[in-house]
Amino acid sequence: GVRFTDQADRIFQMTDSILRSSKELSGELRLQRIQVDLGEFLVAVVEEFRRHSTAAHMTVSHVVPSKPVLALIDPLQFRRALDNLLLNAAEACVRQTDAQLTVTLRPAGVLHPFIEITVSDNGPGLPALVQKSLFRVFVTSGKEHGIGLGLAATKRLIEAHGGTVEHVASNRRGATFRIRLPAGLAPV
Repeated sequence: GVRFTDQADRIFQMTDSILRSSKELSGELRLQRIQVDLGEFLVAVVEEFRRHSTAAHMTVSHVVPSKPVLALIDPLQFRRALDNLLLNAAEACVRQTDAQLTVTLRPAGVLHPFIEITVSDNGPGLPALVQKSLFRVFVTSGKEHGIGLGLAATKRLIEAHGGTVEHVASNRRGATFRIRLPAGLAPV
């Protein structure tokens, strides 16, 4: 029946996620970097995420500069990291009627010599106890089907690009994750 098929699909997706994450976490990661305009890249990622989102109550938006922000990334692997953050944000907001997800790109500048990408939501936020261990394997919070591999894999993927990813503590509702990448086009 339909219920069995749904369960089988979910088990397949979890197994696939575990296998992909284990490769990302085990050091078998080989990046194939190309020069990318991160603004165009983020717009495409957000648009595709919006198209595949089944939540009518969710607004997914992006804020990117009009000028190109160039970086050397592996588009497939970098997208996986962004998809993990977007999926986490969407799952955190699943019970809300006014869910908002925003991806923002800030180019490097004189006072901040790195490219910054933030993924924010207006969900319930993260408990303080979980915030300290978010990027560890098997740590999850508030997700019905979370297995605790997504953020650990995201951290590994971003670090392989020479960057960092962190949860930004805030007094406002929701959660924000910030990715910082080195400016310039030299491979790390």
